[in-house]
Amino acid sequence: MEVQRLKASIREETGKNPARRLRSSGLTPAVLYGSKTPSIKLTVQAAELKKMLLTRGNKKFFHLVLERDGKTEEKLSMVKQFEVHPLTDQLIHADFYEVDMNRKVTVEVPVHIQGTALGVEMGGELLQHKRSLKISSLPGNLPERIDLDIRKLKVGESLKVKDIPAPEGVTFMDGGDVAVVFIAMTRAAMKAADDKGTAAAGAG
Repeated sequence: MEVQRLKASIREETGKNPARRLRSSGLTPAVLYGSKTPSIKLTVQAAELKKMLLTRGNKKFFHLVLERDGKTEEKLSMVKQFEVHPLTDQLIHADFYEVDMNRKVTVEVPVHIQGTALGVEMGGELLQHKRSLKISSLPGNLPERIDLDIRKLKVGESLKVKDIPAPEGVTFMDGGDVAVVFIAMTRAAMKAADDKGTAAAGAG
């Protein structure tokens, strides 16, 4: 599990006016909490957090680096929620949850398609119904992504959650019959099938 570091500072002030001042200076108000962690009010660099959120997709884990009482602490955390202004795209707030390495977490990870399906080569169309999958595992077992090899799929065939081998220590939380990808019939695929049938009949 790849984890990036993000510097955070303890904040004392609360309320709308202090929050506005923080945002105007390039900071985002945040809070860190957990099952065994008292709530801690923080600030983080807005540009740095936004860049990490954009590059990390739905799986947002960070080592929060805190300076407190002259000492540096690192807390493995995940972003539970963040708020973005609908007009300015400014980060308004972020919630971090401290992760216990001995407790399972549930997150969504991206789906990565590998290869070209046989059905697509015959003129079919690849329909990807899910671009991420919900999984549960210990933090140390979380994969960066789920790779799907679709090369054997023919027209009319799908790849469902129950067809995907789960990485070690990982449980899929989506229903087993949920289709992730499907190779749809198109006019080109129908023509290719008709031509193949015609050729076979002529050879007979």
